Amino acid sequence: MKRVLWAILVGFSWLVGGTFTQAAPQADFSFSPENPDINTEVIFDAGLSRSSEGRILRYEWDFDADGQFEESLESPSLSHLFDESGSWTITLRVRDERGQQATITKAISVRSAAVRVRRQITAPIFPNRVPAGSAFQVTVMIKAFQAINGLGLDEDLPEGWRVSSVESSRAVFKGSEAQWLWFQTINPGETVKVIYNVTVPAGTPAGAFKIKGIVSSFSPRFEISIPGDREVQVI
Repeated sequence: MKRVLWAILVGFSWLVGGTFTQAAPQADFSFSPENPDINTEVIFDAGLSRSSEGRILRYEWDFDADGQFEESLESPSLSHLFDESGSWTITLRVRDERGQQATITKAISVRSAAVRVRRQITAPIFPNRVPAGSAFQVTVMIKAFQAINGLGLDEDLPEGWRVSSVESSRAVFKGSEAQWLWFQTINPGETVKVIYNVTVPAGTPAGAFKIKGIVSSFSPRFEISIPGDREVQVI
């Protein structure tokens, strides 16, 4: 009985005067697809992370192993494009509501492609918001990694939205179809840029509208859905 009482007293003394160590959260994430190329958006999901001491408040991502976390979000998931092929080391750091943190690192292999394609939308109101009756600008950048013949860009916008070409890097522009075609060879390392304005018709209802498009070639043959910005919000 004395030993039991002594153990209880020692335990109470430790709780009062000792240091209580909080359990650190557990960081984990998945990504899809597992073997992307440079034109494929990768979805990273840190929903597998857990904290026994409270909920996780912040998810921070380092995509290039430089020790700097480029993204800091409250949401556990995001998409990312890799501009270069090769093996990339991804680090996730999570922080819970008690200030505890944990990290995990995983590797992803990114394949190359004949070209790298990106779309960027510049709208009057950030981010990508445009009033009905006004215009916004779209830039599509295409960088060749091998000789490309018969390169074409075909953008698909909502019906009635008017497109006017601003810059086309010597491409032939077909306005009625929002298409650009290069008859000359695009050499390895060369970048072509298309800039065009889009006028949203007056009376367009408020809501989210998507721009879809492809870049294709006759030699080598490929058809790539354009990654990057793809949605505008009409207000």
